[in-house]
Amino acid sequence: MKNFISNMRKVVYKGEEVYIPYGFKYIATDVDGEVYAFALEPCQPKIGYWIVGEGNFFKLGEFDRISDKESKDSLEYYPN
Repeated sequence: MKNFISNMRKVVYKGEEVYIPYGFKYIATDVDGEVYAFALEPCQPKIGYWIVGEGNFFKLGEFDRISDKESKDSLEYYPN
């Protein structure tokens, strides 16, 4: 694929290499193990679940279920 330009970048989240879209700066995991990337910083108004008021999110995959505390501590920031 000559001159291919990806719209994704590689980061390491919890020891795993994952690809997130450019412009996305945050990754977090819900208690049910679903892992999401967010363009804007998400919040956790309901314990264990991340949301973002405005902006995009992208489901990256799934881990095993985690505790409420692990979910709260799962938010990672990746500057562009």
